Amino acid sequence: MTTRDSFTDEEWALLTQATTSACTAITMSDATVVSLFKEMSALGRKLAQGKDTYQSNELLQAVLAHKQEAQKSQGGEAPLPEEAVVDSLNKVGQVAKLLDEKATSVEAEQFKQFLYEIGVEVANASGEGWLGFGKKVSDREEEGLEKLKTALGI
Repeated sequence: MTTRDSFTDEEWALLTQATTSACTAITMSDATVVSLFKEMSALGRKLAQGKDTYQSNELLQAVLAHKQEAQKSQGGEAPLPEEAVVDSLNKVGQVAKLLDEKATSVEAEQFKQFLYEIGVEVANASGEGWLGFGKKVSDREEEGLEKLKTALGI
């Protein structure tokens, strides 16, 4: 099993930011005031679900625990500007490569799948149209999900 000790501080920072990067890649693809709130809430729900769904993945559990502690001390993370999509996808790609190099194949597959699930959850959190009650996943979010999938190599 892969642990925190398998990674440098820089690599660990990249891993612990991966959930936010996956979310940002989708959220900023088609952001509105209403969708930002709903999509950030969806991220929080998905992080909580990840603790239950991937209980046997010690690496993912360690990242989620670290993220939870960091958010408590920082008071959460603010949404990023639209140009953050490219940066987020680059970081997700780096994480995928890092996982393939250092984690077990099962851990890497589950971690990457979880990051994609975050994107799907976020994309489905709000809809287009007035107050977000339209089509659930916009064309731009669908494109963002495809880019996320490509960055993750899944």
